[in-house]
Amino acid sequence: MNRDSKIAARFGANHTPEVFILDKDMVVRYHGAFDSGKVKEGAERTAYAENAVHALLAGGTPAEPQTKAFGCSIKYAEGVQPLT
Repeated sequence: MNRDSKIAARFGANHTPEVFILDKDMVVRYHGAFDSGKVKEGAERTAYAENAVHALLAGGTPAEPQTKAFGCSIKYAEGVQPLT
């Protein structure tokens, strides 16, 4: 739980859901949406977060290190502001 908003603020999260994938050194290597979301019939969904994890486990870097997160905006606790 993140009732005081400090974790979300630390990473600069603005939406829920919003994914942050860190490497073994605790450096953010992917930030954004889980996937490409709703797609038109016949179109394929892109699994951004899954692809980032696979790239990191293979010793590489994510092809798309940042994507646009979409969802509900985060309402921060009083007095807490996200880092930018």
